[in-house]
Amino acid sequence: MSTYRGKIKGIDCGPEANQWFETFLGRPGVRLLQHHHSFDFRDSNTYDRRNDDKDYPIIYHNKSNVHLINESSISDLNSRLPEGSDQTNVLEMNASLEWPIGAYIETTVRLFRRLFRLEFTVFEDPFN
Repeated sequence: MSTYRGKIKGIDCGPEANQWFETFLGRPGVRLLQHHHSFDFRDSNTYDRRNDDKDYPIIYHNKSNVHLINESSISDLNSRLPEGSDQTNVLEMNASLEWPIGAYIETTVRLFRRLFRLEFTVFEDPFN
């Protein structure tokens, strides 16, 4: 896959997932990729980004190792799963929001520029 001036490997999650994202985003050619731990990471230092923490390398995202998602988005995705499917309350993210406006508000970058203060709640990892 070509991304942000470089190439990176990924496992295509299949036509059904790809079609859903194409339809939802209204953009043809969208693919959902999974990164396998055996694949290389991008060298973020070549992208004018300071990266002092090698524990959180950049994979697909652009110049940031923070993946933010809204709890309403998780609920919406879970509601679209077939009945009897395993639902998830946790996705591979660094931070989640509880935002009263609704699902997918996290895709509106301009909104976060207007925030003066964010309150963070830190939880201990029960599996670590």
